[in-house]
Formats: sequence, C-alpha cells, structure tokens
Amino acid sequence: MLLQRRIVCAALQYIGAMSIDTSRKAAPGRRIGCKPSEIRVGRREIFTAVAAAALLSACQTTRGKAIARLALPLAPPEPGLSGIYFYRKEGQLFRAVEPEVIVNGASVGISRPGEVFFREARPGRYQVFSTAEPNEIIYLDAGAERLSFVEMEVVFTGLGWQLLPVERSEREAVAALEGLSLVVPGT
Repeated sequence: MLLQRRIVCAALQYIGAMSIDTSRKAAPGRRIGCKPSEIRVGRREIFTAVAAAALLSACQTTRGKAIARLALPLAPPEPGLSGIYFYRKEGQLFRAVEPEVIVNGASVGISRPGEVFFREARPGRYQVFSTAEPNEIIYLDAGAERLSFVEMEVVFTGLGWQLLPVERSEREAVAALEGLSLVVPGT
C-alpha cells in the first residue's frame, strides 16, 4: 500500500497535479514523503489532473490476448453448429467500461473497445445481455451453419447513454469488423 501511494504521488508530482511543500528538509539520504498535508490543490492542479486522466483513458490499450486482425471473409462455423461474433467498435464513450457478455446465464467473454471474439454454439434461441445493463436483453436465433453478430453498442435512450447488445446483419457487421482485433477465447 505504501509503495502504491508513493507511485501515485510521484506520478501526480510528475504531471504537475500536486505540489510538495519544499520548505521541509529531508534527512540526508531520504526524500520528503507524500502526505495529504503536503498536497496543495488549486484550480491549476485540478485542471491538470482532469486533463491527464482524460488523456490516459483515451490511450488505454487492448488488454486481451489479441492474436491478429480479424481476417475477412469470415469462415463458416463447423458443420451442425452456429457461429456467433461478439464485437465492439472503437469509441470514446464508455471506453473504460468492459462488461462481461452473458449468453443463457453463462459468461462467454469480455467486451472491450476495438475487439471481437467468436463462439460456436448449438443452433437455437439464445438470451444475450451484458453486465453493464443486465435488464437489456436481446434474443438471438442462431441457425445451423450460420453466422450471427452481436455488437455492444453505445446507445442514447430515455435513461441516458447505455452500452447495449444489438443484433446486426452480416452486411452491417462485416463492415464494422474490419480492423478489429480478434481475441483468444477465455481472455
């Protein structure tokens, strides 16, 4: 915990979001610690911290094990099975929100910006939702040897902005999938 606090203090000092009281003298060979009483917060410091947080959140990288860019055209699923692609386009809204995708009560993956993952399933009707909005459920009819597509989309509703699953046609999805990172199952 102490190490984490020192790292945070050093980062804040580096970006200028926190000023240390330099009137105190450190003992030889020791540095002045970072204590709440030493933090001077003004408009400049608050603005700098907010700007740094915005920039750092925009620079977030993919944390899944991306194996490659998704190759088009898409291969059909194995005989007798259905294939489902779950994807999320790059975007700035809800960038830090990474909900689990739930299909028939079981987690099948994590939805991250700029990523796509594929799951094979038996043909049938599936209930799909995310942990971001568990009350927003879609029903997906997956046919044998057919591909289905679910986009996690940022949508403005009467309740504000929400991250919701939306079923897409193959034509819409293929255009959106180009350039996304394919993620290994289980990451």
